[in-house]
Amino acid sequence: MDYEELFEKYQALLVENNSLKGENKRLKIQLGIFEQEAVVFDDIIENKLVYTINRNSESKEKIKLFMSLFKGRDDVYAKRWQNKEGKSGYMPVCLNEWKTGLCGKPNIKCSECTHKSIA
Repeated sequence: MDYEELFEKYQALLVENNSLKGENKRLKIQLGIFEQEAVVFDDIIENKLVYTINRNSESKEKIKLFMSLFKGRDDVYAKRWQNKEGKSGYMPVCLNEWKTGLCGKPNIKCSECTHKSIA
């Protein structure tokens, strides 16, 4: 392999490396994880925001990160169910479940009910 081939491969690796660094930074920003980074402006050093979640972080911060990753509705929560055969799963809680005149259980499935009131 001569110098020209090595130089071309080196340049291609630099481009790929920069692309991967950019993607890594973008993903960390999406996750809310910022690493300490010194920025130099005409010989003036300024530290950027330092915010890292790790095993030593407080529980509140970990929960905040978790909730940001799994965004959804705060007004809906799931209830676990299990039938006689042992099959189980989760379904949204209905505030009208088993209410006389509103809930049609067991004749009507919850998914087909017109009186659903999701918590």
